[in-house]
Amino acid sequence: MKHSIALISALLFLCLFCIPNKAKAQANNQYNVLGSFVFQNNVYNYTYKQTTNGSASFQIEQIEGINTDTIKSAETKLNGLKEFLKANADSLKIDTAVYDKHIDSVSYFLESGVKMFKASTNHLDSILAPLKTIATNLGSSTDTAKTNKLAAMIKTVSDVKTLTEQASSDQKPQLVTNMDIETFKLAFKNQLAKFVDVAALKIDADVVNRLATDKFVEIQARIKFKDDQPLTAYLQLLSKQVNVYTEDEETSKRPPIVMNIDDIQFEFESGTIKNIYAQFSKVDDPQQKFFFQNTIPISISGKFASTQFFKNRIFAINPKQIHAAFKGRTNPKDDDIYFRLNEVIRYVLFLETQKEDYSPEDKVYRLSSLQTSVELKKQLRSKILTVKAFTDFNGMGGDKPNGLIQFEASLHANIVTYHKQVGKTNFAFVSGSDLLGTLNKIDDNHKYLQLTSDELNKEQLAKNVKMFGVRPIELLRYQSSGVSVYSNIIKYSIPDFATSMSLNSGYGIILTSVSDSLKIVDGVATKIGTADQRTIYSRIFNANVSIEFSPDSRYGFKITYGNNWLGVKNTDVVLSPDASSRLAVLEFSGFLRTNDDSKLFFRWRNSNELHHPQFSYNQVQVGYIVDIFKATK
Repeated sequence: MKHSIALISALLFLCLFCIPNKAKAQANNQYNVLGSFVFQNNVYNYTYKQTTNGSASFQIEQIEGINTDTIKSAETKLNGLKEFLKANADSLKIDTAVYDKHIDSVSYFLESGVKMFKASTNHLDSILAPLKTIATNLGSSTDTAKTNKLAAMIKTVSDVKTLTEQASSDQKPQLVTNMDIETFKLAFKNQLAKFVDVAALKIDADVVNRLATDKFVEIQARIKFKDDQPLTAYLQLLSKQVNVYTEDEETSKRPPIVMNIDDIQFEFESGTIKNIYAQFSKVDDPQQKFFFQNTIPISISGKFASTQFFKNRIFAINPKQIHAAFKGRTNPKDDDIYFRLNEVIRYVLFLETQKEDYSPEDKVYRLSSLQTSVELKKQLRSKILTVKAFTDFNGMGGDKPNGLIQFEASLHANIVTYHKQVGKTNFAFVSGSDLLGTLNKIDDNHKYLQLTSDELNKEQLAKNVKMFGVRPIELLRYQSSGVSVYSNIIKYSIPDFATSMSLNSGYGIILTSVSDSLKIVDGVATKIGTADQRTIYSRIFNANVSIEFSPDSRYGFKITYGNNWLGVKNTDVVLSPDASSRLAVLEFSGFLRTNDDSKLFFRWRNSNELHHPQFSYNQVQVGYIVDIFKATK
């Protein structure tokens, strides 16, 4: 018993006492606080960074798209320029084809949304420079109307350039040495002034001061407050609009379609963004809605995962609807209509020392034009350890060694969370690993495996050596505790059927309590009055295949078949010569969620020696998966 208690205590110590130490490391790191606020009916994101030496920076970014009327006005002006140059090509001595090429490029970038505006600047300069030269050469021409028209065209191009520069300008953060409340207020006002002319709009200065004070208090509270869920990342919306590509953007000559972002939901699970469900609308007709979703889970556990977002295409659910709504702007033969994830969200990690897994808790988050920033937190520390408490019905009769009270404690770690898509299914390799500790026998019912003279090795007996040969199934039946590590090798998921198939393997050590009352004298076993009670160790290797059906978070079940290879390395107990070390194991398990903090689970398991099926061991277990650390409300 003392070996069992020591084993479980060691597992609990590692799980519980090592976890807070990681939290302490957080105090030595740079603090990044990201959030959002609404001012004058516009949404703004902010980023606050503070280092341990007291220096800090603060930046505000406006979450805004470009008004479609503004773009149409710019395109109208450019078309007017094109017509003017065509009509006056001979008198101005210009090649209109060169100008047309630059004008068409600017129109393409304008239609491609605000993210592409910066790319149009060079083309606008290529139009402006020669036009200004022509205007200089005309000087005080007698054709006043043409001179004035040319001046108006130059102003038109300058206005379009100003529009693109303002829309695509990079806002830089304000750096300060010591960020107290007054310094923060000043930084806040300076950053906000890039977007809002407070004086011109006659906004009361106290309104801005109160908003700055609220944000300062909020930021300081988020830095100082240490809750049971450590922060792991921030998720931010980059814009109110998105570029939707109707063909491969690297080869297509069609500009992307700009849509308004209404709402995007992100479901995080097991180190991935399992599901993305986005709702967009037509810019000039917001009542027309379009829906997009991912086709494969997206890895998010590693620190470099978000740098690969540019590879993630999120596809339209009903591409034919988009073909109909944007006739002439799509290829009706190509249904691969998508947007790129990196153009929509910013994923900022909250760095900590001794941390490699940055995946948030399993939860659904939502971003919209009104909620542009959310905090992503790790699993509750109190839920990192999953504990099962259960009984085995086969032990209730009193004639079998199945434990009446048993416990399992497990820790799960994400490893490689990248998935490979194959049609509507996907693969993952070595996606996770579990550390499992078990306490199989607390009660005294058949606690010890009784070793008799029938199990003595005859050759060793003749040498006055007490060595027993036991069957591996008996070591399992009388197992008192154990610790093991299980890893997923391959996981094949079929989302349409809410089913996954896995190939898994594991390695562990099991402890079995044995007892004998024999003494060897001159090659003869004699029974004595005192029992020699001890614990023996066995190594066990496992490989299995499982099929899991999980249609709903409230219930699910799994079927597993595999083999265990058991080896015994003890001085006085070995496997019987006629026994097989290989055991076949068939298991059926399931759960039913009864509330937010616990699940009812059941498990039936049959283990038997592969070549001697008459030696078998049945388990019928029912119990609860509980949050044993949850505080009572």
